[in-house]
Amino acid sequence: MSSLESSPKNSLKIVDILEKYKQKKAIMSPLPLEQFQQIVQEAGQELLQQHPECENTHFIPFKQLNQDAIDELQRSLHQSKIMWNHFSRALFAASPIENKNSSKKMELLHNRDAYYRIKKQNDIQLKLQIDGINKEYQKIHLETQGVKSYPSISTKDQFRQQQIKRQLQMGCSQELVRQETELIQQQIEQTKSRLINEVKKIVVYIYNNQNNGWNPSSRESSAMVNYNEKLYLFGGSGAGNMSDLCQATLDKQLYKWMTIKLKQQIQCRSYHTINVYKSQLIIFGGVLFSPKNEDRIHCEVTNEVIHINLVNYDMKIVQHAGIASPRKAHIAEVIGRYLLVQGGIDSKGHYLNDFLAYDILTQRWQNVEVNTPVFQDGIAFHKSCCALEHKTIDLYKHDPDISYENQGIYIFGGLDSNGHYLDKLIKIDVRRRPIYIEEVQPKGRAPISRCQHSMSYVELSQQIIIYGGKNDDINTQGFLNDLHILEIRNLTWSHLDIRGHSSLGRCSHSATVIDEKLFIFGGVNYTGFVKSDLLIIELNQSKAQDLGQYESQTERISKQQLQVQFKPVSPPKRILNLKQQIEQIKKDSEKVKLADKFKRISMARHSRNLTDVQIYRTFATVTD
Repeated sequence: MSSLESSPKNSLKIVDILEKYKQKKAIMSPLPLEQFQQIVQEAGQELLQQHPECENTHFIPFKQLNQDAIDELQRSLHQSKIMWNHFSRALFAASPIENKNSSKKMELLHNRDAYYRIKKQNDIQLKLQIDGINKEYQKIHLETQGVKSYPSISTKDQFRQQQIKRQLQMGCSQELVRQETELIQQQIEQTKSRLINEVKKIVVYIYNNQNNGWNPSSRESSAMVNYNEKLYLFGGSGAGNMSDLCQATLDKQLYKWMTIKLKQQIQCRSYHTINVYKSQLIIFGGVLFSPKNEDRIHCEVTNEVIHINLVNYDMKIVQHAGIASPRKAHIAEVIGRYLLVQGGIDSKGHYLNDFLAYDILTQRWQNVEVNTPVFQDGIAFHKSCCALEHKTIDLYKHDPDISYENQGIYIFGGLDSNGHYLDKLIKIDVRRRPIYIEEVQPKGRAPISRCQHSMSYVELSQQIIIYGGKNDDINTQGFLNDLHILEIRNLTWSHLDIRGHSSLGRCSHSATVIDEKLFIFGGVNYTGFVKSDLLIIELNQSKAQDLGQYESQTERISKQQLQVQFKPVSPPKRILNLKQQIEQIKKDSEKVKLADKFKRISMARHSRNLTDVQIYRTFATVTD
């Protein structure tokens, strides 16, 4: 500092040095550190150094203040501050201290006062040290105004190391936060996957229903729907072709059938589809049969649409040609005001894979745009169900009010033109334009490939029910009797615990759902047509479990019933005496008979009559 004291002589020396250099160089330019250091040493001056953590105008002699000492001082003060903070938190943490002036409380109060006193002294000392450093900075700044200096290489390295250290600390903290966030996200994903993969076990109960009243005749390839908690059955083929419309009114598992008289006669048909739009039955396609009064029986595949009003039973038949080809064994679902039709077999026996939409209000057909072709080999005898929360949504219209995902039309099974049974589960999102078709892979054990089965949707529990069907690749009969449930929310096949009465397998039957009961009618199996009683399956978990427990208890009680044994009562003496007399009479009569027998034998032996001799020989043979 002696060379930097406020004397004009010392300051003039530096100016002289710069003037000398300016005389040598026409243009003033920054000097390299080595040349500037050599000029300063030759002039007997000290080399100033810029402080790395202060402004550019703050300089300090290298020999006066050691940068390492300043860093060490700041570090020690920072550590002391952290130590006292930890000590204060540990000291004054919340603890159950009694209100009484106990020794423990007095000790804590004394330590608190001592802490505040030491902290105040530490703050004062820290303030004095910082003020001293600031005074030195101000003094150097006043004495070195207008002097250009260069930081040393060591100072640059230290400053660079400190910057790198800060970046590393910030990077480590950010990396820890990122790793923690990733770990939390992974835990959330694992929890979701565990819940999704968790297969739910569902209990169902099969009722033993035998209706004593009138039932529709046994049939196959009919169609049945639910409207206002009533069953409507139409068409099919059995001992004869059917054109009757039957209605079943239900009370729990009891039901009563009746025939509805329409204002216009409908031609017999089978392998058609029937859907409900508001209060109308929409019947499309199928195989038409000739009336019974005709001598020649013939059938044809049709594309006509029948509208039946379920309020006044008015009927309207709409016939089309061109865009809607005749078909049978297809699928059809109502989406808003449209009837969406897919697949089937046309009048020439070709398997179809097209999508068509029928506007129920304007009674016109139109093609449906799809994102990708599906079922290249055509498909028929497949089944579908509409799993939508709001059935009034129109085609290509987005529904923002849906409360759960995976909604749409689901298609399962079927038979292609090559005779292959299919097991694909297809989902159709009708809210997009074009409609989005994709194959989904649910969790759990999926049903085997099949055709002519039933597929129904339970709106209360968001479940799809698949029952029965046919697959000749399994055995010669190929009639299935299995039940499968698909959870729509997580796309998982559930394990079933089937209780109640057993039933035979079937295919080509019709099924629908009311609340949480599945109603199945008709079909065929290896015995022929299934009898016309409704097969009712309870899908409500609590009811099915209660019914199963009640049935198991009744069976156990019936098996544990004890056989009642009556102890014989000793007969009176009079009866015993009568029995003895009867036995004695029997013995006496046998003795008399035996004596007569021997008498006749002896007479025949000594007789000369041929008849007596023959009798004797007969008796002798028997005796021998």
